Amino acid sequence: MKTILKFSMLILVLSASLLSAAPSVAPKFKNAKQAAAWVAAEIKKDPAAAAEIAALAAASSPQFAGEITQAAIVAANSSDLGASRIVAAVGKAAPEQLDTAASFAVAVRPEAANEVNSVRAALNPSSSPLDFPGSSSNSGSSSNSGSGGNSQVDPSTPPGSSSSTGGFFNQNQPPVVNPNPATNNNRPK
Repeated sequence: MKTILKFSMLILVLSASLLSAAPSVAPKFKNAKQAAAWVAAEIKKDPAAAAEIAALAAASSPQFAGEITQAAIVAANSSDLGASRIVAAVGKAAPEQLDTAASFAVAVRPEAANEVNSVRAALNPSSSPLDFPGSSSNSGSSSNSGSGGNSQVDPSTPPGSSSSTGGFFNQNQPPVVNPNPATNNNRPK
C-alpha cells in the first residue's frame, strides 16, 4: 500500500510540474512561419511564460527574432509592459537582434514604443533610441543630433523630387500623385 501511495504521489508531482512548466529547449526553426507557430502554440499552453518561451525560441534561431517577438506579443495578448518584457527577453537571448525585435514589437503594439525604447536603452546604453511614430521620448530632445526622426526639411527641394532626407521619410512633403495614371481604360471594347 505504501509503495502504491508513493508511486501515485510521484506521478502526481511529475505531471503537475510538466503541465505548468515552459519548455526548456526550443527546436531549431527552418523558417519564420514555423518559429512563430511554435511560439504561439507554446504560449497558448502557458501564457504567463510568454517572455521565457520567446527567449528560448530566439536563442535557438536568432535570425527569426522579430517574428518570434511579434508572435509572442500577439499570442499572449500582451500589454505595453508585457511587450517590453518580451523584447527584453528576446534581446538578452539574441542581443544582435534587439533592434529587429523592438521594431516588430512596436509594429504589433505601437502604444508600447516608449517602454520598448527604454528596454533597448537598458540593454544597450550606447544605442540611440529608435524613431517610432507616436513615441514622445525623442521629440524635441537634444540627444537627437544627426540621427533620428526630427530631420530638417530642405525648403529648396521641390515637391515630389525626393520624399526622403537623410534616410528618413519627409512627412512634411506629400507625395506627388499623377492625375492621369497609365491605364488601359481608353482601349476599344
